[in-house]
Amino acid sequence: MIFLRLCFGYLVQLVPFALLCFLPFMNHFRFSKRKTTVLTACIILGCSFVFSISGTFLAGILPGNHSLFQAVNLIFMFCLLPCLFWYIYAIKTIWQKKLFIFSFTLTCALIITSIGNMVSTWIYYDASTDGLPYKGYTTVILLFVSVLFLPLWSFLLKKYFVPLEEVFGKKESGHLAILSLILFIVLSSWLSFFNYDSLFREPTLFFLYFALLTSAYMIYLLYFKMFSSLQEKHVTEKRYMEVEYNMQLLDKQYTQLQENIENSRRLKHDLKHHMLAIYEYLNQHENEKAADYIQKYLHTLQEFELLKFCNHQLINMIVSHYYALAKEQDIDFQVHISLPKELPIANSDLAILLGNLLENAVAAASKSKPDERSIQLNIILHRKMLAITLDNSFNGEIKCSDNGEYLSTKEKHNGMGLKSIADISNKYNGGVEFHHDDREFHSCVMIGTESSLFR
Repeated sequence: MIFLRLCFGYLVQLVPFALLCFLPFMNHFRFSKRKTTVLTACIILGCSFVFSISGTFLAGILPGNHSLFQAVNLIFMFCLLPCLFWYIYAIKTIWQKKLFIFSFTLTCALIITSIGNMVSTWIYYDASTDGLPYKGYTTVILLFVSVLFLPLWSFLLKKYFVPLEEVFGKKESGHLAILSLILFIVLSSWLSFFNYDSLFREPTLFFLYFALLTSAYMIYLLYFKMFSSLQEKHVTEKRYMEVEYNMQLLDKQYTQLQENIENSRRLKHDLKHHMLAIYEYLNQHENEKAADYIQKYLHTLQEFELLKFCNHQLINMIVSHYYALAKEQDIDFQVHISLPKELPIANSDLAILLGNLLENAVAAASKSKPDERSIQLNIILHRKMLAITLDNSFNGEIKCSDNGEYLSTKEKHNGMGLKSIADISNKYNGGVEFHHDDREFHSCVMIGTESSLFR
């Protein structure tokens, strides 16, 4: 009977918190949800079997008092280690996040178990004890307390951690893990060796008991709120930097446009003088000098010539600009564009999107080996969807966030350009895809031309 009592109590105590443990990482399983569930159940059942055997053995050699209770609690903690190792392996994310959630769940379980033990002690205050947990209706009481208080802890995770889980890095998750471990150690060192009978004999101790448990919850709540506020501030600052970055990009493109206009005006202004010089050569029958002058003039015109890649003026200007930059870096730039003169997409969005793509591509390609530098750009309008594909060489160095998102290798940029591209694409009911192999980085951007923005 002792074996079954301990086994059932262990499962009642552990299963709800195992669910809480996996809650934030439902999309980060190493295996399928079904396989993960089956393996988790097997491990928990195995641990419950070991715990029950060990507890039954201790009950046979130790007196039925508080010493036995402490010893069984210690065995309980050791039986959690296989669950911890499996949990760390089963979830694919940084270990700081896993450590925090596991220690957070342990703290929740410790508090709820303590409340259950307190209620059980109050009910069975005058009853004799055998020193073992889960006596009589204790397991039912524990289950009731879990159902009553577990939503409070689930609320903390769903409200604050789950929405921010993707943006929490190693630093933030590490701070949370340290906090949770400290709270667990403090609480476990006090509660695990606590005599609950004294609560009902000393009102002051009873007050301190609940003050301690409430403080643990409030500490988590305040810490989560602090992180949430800091994250909101971070998002605002990042958005500001993104806007500033895009404005700088647009400013560069505007400067280039001004330069092209100024060059065009200068060439037009100087045309009269060139024609007069050629006329004088021809009038003096110096045909060779005239031909040589014309050749030099045509060569000068090529330096300021705006290449014709498509009929869309803005896209043609942007591509021409980065084509010239690529040629300066000895980058093989292949372009294929098939577009009408106008598109139902804001020019500012086109400038930011295409400018970011090409700026990143030229910067990355310039760092690859001289004989491997290449960029291939394709832009077509297909079935009311603007499709942009860009393949560029790179040096093999890739920066990614903890969540697998690509980051810029430029200092202080942190992938703002890619974020802008994704935002603009989503604005027009499109999508983006970025991936890489050993030699090339591949970008694919889709933009809908029938967006509700134009209806």
